[in-house]
Amino acid sequence: MTALSRRRLIAGNWKMNGTLRGAAQLCAAVLEGIGHREELQTLDWLMCPPYVHLQIIGEMIHASQTKHPERSIRLGAQDLSAAKDGAFTGEVSAEMLLDCACKAVLVGHSERRQYFAESEVLIAQKLKRAIGAGLQAVFCVGESEQARLQGQTEAVITNQLEVLANLRLELSEDGSPTFESDTTHVALHKLGSNQALSGQALASQLVIAYEPVWAIGTGKSAKPEDAQLVHAFIRQRLNQLNWPGSSIRILYGGSVNAANAQALFTMPDIDGALVGGAALQATNFLAIGEAAVQRIIAPVPKGN
Repeated sequence: MTALSRRRLIAGNWKMNGTLRGAAQLCAAVLEGIGHREELQTLDWLMCPPYVHLQIIGEMIHASQTKHPERSIRLGAQDLSAAKDGAFTGEVSAEMLLDCACKAVLVGHSERRQYFAESEVLIAQKLKRAIGAGLQAVFCVGESEQARLQGQTEAVITNQLEVLANLRLELSEDGSPTFESDTTHVALHKLGSNQALSGQALASQLVIAYEPVWAIGTGKSAKPEDAQLVHAFIRQRLNQLNWPGSSIRILYGGSVNAANAQALFTMPDIDGALVGGAALQATNFLAIGEAAVQRIIAPVPKGN
């Protein structure tokens, strides 16, 4: 699969922002903007509001999709519990997200790692829970500024991606429930305990988001050529972990905005964006989508 054949994805992480009224207005403006521009309907869109706004935003997206099923606009959550259910005060389960019509969930976001001390073990459990329940996992990886300056970017990302090594086999052995992706029905519970789950079947359930921690919310953004080198490394590492690297979309997240998106999208291994602050203004969010539509692939930059 080539860069042009991977459908581009523009995901908005609203973080802990907005009131219910403001969230509804933002969603309405995004839906209206996509509806008025046919070229934006060639992209996949994902909106990830706070938990308390999931139901109303889900209802709005569902109403839009019912009228226009040819458009690909979905609801996502910003996190989930590693537990199925039980006495975990304040947690939200995968099943609860599905009840709110969520189709995707962010896992391992740098702010969860940094502020809530989420370990690789916990993140692995969340990935397993999300994919096993049928949610598309947007798995976030990225290095700190210190790691970058020390030339440790690849080492950090290698360590973070290691959680994928046994994920398919673990899902198969657990007899996880049947789930439905956009294009594939996968009955996990029918797989034998020694049968690894097909990577191609799960490719649509996993998205990688490269978010250099030093660029998030700082106004700094990785140079397109530097981001491309990391994305290419991630794709190579996915292949080494027996995942179909050429099929899995890899997003860039780190102060993405309308001004820098077009240059980022010229890179062949950047398949979209995980957008933070710019996702809180419909015009800015839609402009990033416009940049993805106008994408012209540049020559692959060579590493140092």
